[in-house]
Amino acid sequence: GRVKVIDVETGRASATLAGLLPNIETLDCDPNSDFFGFVCTRLRQLELPEQEIVLWDGKGKQRSLTKKGRFVEFAFAAERSIFVTIDISNDRYAPMGGRFPEPCSLLFLNQSGKEDLRLISSAISSFAISQSRRLSASVGYEPGANVQIRDVVKYKHIQRLPRKNKTAPSLMSFGLGDKVLACAEADHTILFWDIDKATIIEGIKDSKFGSSRFSVGRVCHLTSLGP
Repeated sequence: GRVKVIDVETGRASATLAGLLPNIETLDCDPNSDFFGFVCTRLRQLELPEQEIVLWDGKGKQRSLTKKGRFVEFAFAAERSIFVTIDISNDRYAPMGGRFPEPCSLLFLNQSGKEDLRLISSAISSFAISQSRRLSASVGYEPGANVQIRDVVKYKHIQRLPRKNKTAPSLMSFGLGDKVLACAEADHTILFWDIDKATIIEGIKDSKFGSSRFSVGRVCHLTSLGP
């Protein structure tokens, strides 16, 4: 439950956030200001997890927002200091911590925590924000669910990528100036989509590919589970 803020120019710690919930997730920085934010969680045995979104004002060196609820994912958009998160408060939980996804909401909020827009969605399995922070990709849990591409600045749905795989991709990542989306599928396949044409450019399959993290630039950086 502790986050250290470091000035990358000097390498010195400028602040420490203490007293947070113990599990820190999906931290992101606002490209338009000195704010950053994240989701933090406390797991509870036999109870629903406790979660909150925290925003930190780097210029004022103080916490600017604490929003309680149940959330996954956190990312700032390219303009207007809006951040995006997924409200999963409708999900059900088993006594020993199992989660049963239900329809959720894609929330767009400003730095004061006020909602700009709430989009109702089927349960979202995987979510990604593009490198320009202008596009998002999301996909549900349903067998063969399509990937939905949205403009998170204009709040506009712009593309659908038709998938044939029975299970949802475990990870997605944008690359090449937001023109390509890579999807890490459950069968150890990485599919590269041309977003504009909604077609698959290429696929790579290797049983050693993991699904913890990966990114796409001019080169696709993958996690390997084996030597």
